[in-house]
Amino acid sequence: MSVRARSLCLEHRGAYRSVCARLPEMPKSSGLIDMIGNSAKASVTVTVAILGLVACATPPPAEIETVAQSGIKFADSVSPLLNDALDGAIASNSDTLIMAHANASADARRTALLEANGAYQERAKIFADVGDHAQLLKAYFVTLMAIGDTSGDSAIGTEAETLVNQMGALDESIAKFEIGGRSVASITGAVTSPVVAEFRSAAVERELREHGDDIVKAIELQRSFLQAVGDDLQSELAAEQQEQAFKIVIEPYVSNDPLPSDWKALRASALADGQTQSVAALSAAAATAENLKISFIAMAEGNGSAGLFTQLENEVDRLVALVTAITGAAPAAS
Repeated sequence: MSVRARSLCLEHRGAYRSVCARLPEMPKSSGLIDMIGNSAKASVTVTVAILGLVACATPPPAEIETVAQSGIKFADSVSPLLNDALDGAIASNSDTLIMAHANASADARRTALLEANGAYQERAKIFADVGDHAQLLKAYFVTLMAIGDTSGDSAIGTEAETLVNQMGALDESIAKFEIGGRSVASITGAVTSPVVAEFRSAAVERELREHGDDIVKAIELQRSFLQAVGDDLQSELAAEQQEQAFKIVIEPYVSNDPLPSDWKALRASALADGQTQSVAALSAAAATAENLKISFIAMAEGNGSAGLFTQLENEVDRLVALVTAITGAAPAAS
């Protein structure tokens, strides 16, 4: 998925304060931003009304900004993690095909390769959709901060609804996709609509009452998808490790030939924990999504503690560090 980045800044009350979010470039139309994310399946087009927000009434409450900024960073981590997971899964499958090549017939090799190629092409498409879904979630958090920054611009509220509808259009295909023999929906937890508190900003309160439950569901869908991908990648890598262990540890040992000089080290490696950095990052992303969901509900209900929001910020920062270690670059700066 190719995304061209553009910085968008909010200005208020004479103090230059920027809330920058990497959004795709687009032509301006009537003061609106069209955010376009292209996937292998379809283009996702949303409009975010955030330009021209100057001389705003009040800054958004600290809790809203903390949750929103954390949500933006989380969303920017999703596509890099999924791309890395897809590369890892394909590499693992290639190793499996290589090991089976010598003993399989030509027909069996052809069937195995074509089936695997088809499965990973389909997976690449759904991964792109999940990346688009995450970017829509990111745009929603930017819009939520803008709503908190204004005196109730109805156009921004309309744009928030557009974003929610765009996410909803992707929900079904993501939820029914099967990874590791089970659908994402089967591990998606039930969500309870937040009981929205009274806010100083009537616009924020109205927005959370209208769409708070939709955002909770969107975050939970991201969490369950990331969990499914991480579990599946771990299973694939474990199976590959087991096959490799049989060839480089067990077969040499039961053979009458002398053991390789590095057999002891190979055995130790085969018995070690097989979790990779990629799997650890996916697990961390799923855990961060869970914390983001809990923090969003607490923020909407007005009962979150400072410790809860601090924990969220710390988890997001650790996730960004993991993505940086894997990809060699930090996710798109917010």
